[in-house]
Amino acid sequence: MINMNWRLLQKFALGVAAVAFGTAAPAAHAGFVPILDSPAPGGAASVFTYSLIFSSNGGSEQLTDGDVLTLYDFGAGVTDPSSVVMVSSDFSVTVQNLGFTPVPSSGSINPVDSASIANISFTYNGQTLFADATFFATITLNGAYTTRSGEYASQNAFPAAPGGTNTQIGAVFVSGAAAVPEPASVVLMGLGVVVTFGSLARRRLAGRPA
Repeated sequence: MINMNWRLLQKFALGVAAVAFGTAAPAAHAGFVPILDSPAPGGAASVFTYSLIFSSNGGSEQLTDGDVLTLYDFGAGVTDPSSVVMVSSDFSVTVQNLGFTPVPSSGSINPVDSASIANISFTYNGQTLFADATFFATITLNGAYTTRSGEYASQNAFPAAPGGTNTQIGAVFVSGAAAVPEPASVVLMGLGVVVTFGSLARRRLAGRPA
């Protein structure tokens, strides 16, 4: 009984962690979702590789010309669509600080969108797709960046629903500012400088005649 309860507790904890950090697997009715596969932040260039996963929901959803997926507030470091490489030629890429939000008539999709942080939108321009598919995108930023939790929104065709679209919002890892030293670390660094200069000063004074 104790072992069973422990397993249930583990599953619950993993589920909470996945939701909290935006790494949960796509739901059955997810439609079009992004997953950050392999971030390589740091150095002269930071690379973020995504899977853009389309789930046809058993064929009831479609990816059609004009459907869009946007990574909101991806980061100030991306200013040019040429920094985003799509494996599939069926997508066009745009970078913009505001807008390109797929909002249904109900207005229920309202992702956080700062006017000073760039968004990246992937717009499908290919033939209507009825089956599940995964596309890949690589985003390169100049400089050192880490990851943080952000939001995405997407819209794809859903002929069985009123309005004919499936629009959703969710959590996903996006780029963040490079890590800075914690206050305690800064204080220790400062003390190290003071001790070093203090030692040098004492050495110089010790060498002077009385």
